[in-house]
Amino acid sequence: MKILLIGNANSFWIKEYVQYVLLNEENDIFIVSKPVTNKEFKYFYSNSSVQILNTDKGTFLIDFIPKIRTLVNMRKKVKKEFKRGMFDIIHIHSVPSNFMIKFLSKKIIKYGKSLICTYWGSDLLSKSKEQLENAIPCLEKAKYISYSSDGMDKYFHDVFGDIYNSKIQRAKFGISIYDVINQVKKEKTKEECKEFFGINKDKISVAIGYNGNKRQHHIDVIKEIGKLNKEILDKICLIVQLSYGLSSEEYRQEILDELNKIDVEFVVIDDFLDKLKSAMLRLATDIFVHAQESDAFSASIQECVYGGSILINPSWIMYKEFDNVGIDYLTYNSYEQIGEYINNIIDKKVDINNSDKVHLLYDKYSWQAVKEDWLKLYS
Repeated sequence: MKILLIGNANSFWIKEYVQYVLLNEENDIFIVSKPVTNKEFKYFYSNSSVQILNTDKGTFLIDFIPKIRTLVNMRKKVKKEFKRGMFDIIHIHSVPSNFMIKFLSKKIIKYGKSLICTYWGSDLLSKSKEQLENAIPCLEKAKYISYSSDGMDKYFHDVFGDIYNSKIQRAKFGISIYDVINQVKKEKTKEECKEFFGINKDKISVAIGYNGNKRQHHIDVIKEIGKLNKEILDKICLIVQLSYGLSSEEYRQEILDELNKIDVEFVVIDDFLDKLKSAMLRLATDIFVHAQESDAFSASIQECVYGGSILINPSWIMYKEFDNVGIDYLTYNSYEQIGEYINNIIDKKVDINNSDKVHLLYDKYSWQAVKEDWLKLYS
């Protein structure tokens, strides 16, 4: 099967999807993308005979106009490959809602026999109805429309109603780090994982969000934690991971300024974390405070719970996936409750332990568990 993925080949999730779902001797895989800059990913694609159709180079006259360059090169390279044989599947990952989706509809999807549109999360949940409606020409032509969580399903139907019901297939991205967490648990203690990141092993580690986007509301959470009494603050170390998705350097500085206002130890993680380091960070986290505006059952949340963290989660984000397998977590209605929860956890007034249940997450959400749902899209 000749498959064209439209997405960012530098994305961890595109690489994982290719590796765990598509990679076999029967598939010829192409990805329309900017150049691959991650050395590990570049080696993987090359070694796996995955061809990258580079949209950043190839048409000299318009190389200095980025948006036009991308569109022209994309059409040129997809059309050239099409002449060697039509694509069986064109699969749009993280469906755009701007000029790009209109371009794909008019100029690209005609080169494939079948079209799949997959929403990842914020590409759906953070967009307005008017923005999402730009995708209607592609959705009309799609054989399948896929997304993962119940929250996404509700919002999709709020926007589009029931007209695409026959096309909808639910498919989740798998979690490969589950296996790495299992391995790290055998080799390292929680204290050793903390020390690796400079986290005081004698303190309760409290992670705030899982990326550097403003939608994580780091500052609101830090302000609430800052209201805790000194006795509690002396017992915790805050973790702020800004490894990816950072809104701006100015926002990073705002976070640091807020952290420095309160008398508490903290660690800021800016470096890219590979799977091993990500697994160690999850195991090093005692409490995970989630304050994002919306979330599609993100991998980071699953990983933290799998690693043993106590999740403090907003009531406006519902995880039926956790509820369905009996995973326990704390829910707050306003930021003011976050400090109270942290205080109660440290004073042992709250006892949450999912150690005897996390294997159910592996059974439902590892790549091995979800692969068949994805392959149904290609049948």
